[in-house]
Amino acid sequence: MREIRTAYTWLGIAENATEDQIKKAWREAAKKCHPDRGGKEKDFQKMKSSYECLIDPVKRRKYDLKIKKVRLQERLRSTQVKAAAAFQNFWQQQEREEREFQRRREEARQEQG
Repeated sequence: MREIRTAYTWLGIAENATEDQIKKAWREAAKKCHPDRGGKEKDFQKMKSSYECLIDPVKRRKYDLKIKKVRLQERLRSTQVKAAAAFQNFWQQQEREEREFQRRREEARQEQG
């Protein structure tokens, strides 16, 4: 399963981080990634929006539900791919066995006739 970049990973914190941990991570990230200090504007904006999302309890709750949904979808997609591969392998095995059966039957006919 592929790794999903989240607001938590952008700030380098755990999903159960406290408000103080979020603020501390934001301050450190802002120092490192601020465009005035040689950081990339795009990365800084990502971290800023991550902070704004996680610091607000209502936005954070909605975001956490969204992340949970995406992870469930990824898990389902992964399971479906595995099931499809197993099903394909099963039918390929069935075809091999059928060809082998046909070959043996043909050999038996040739021996009799």
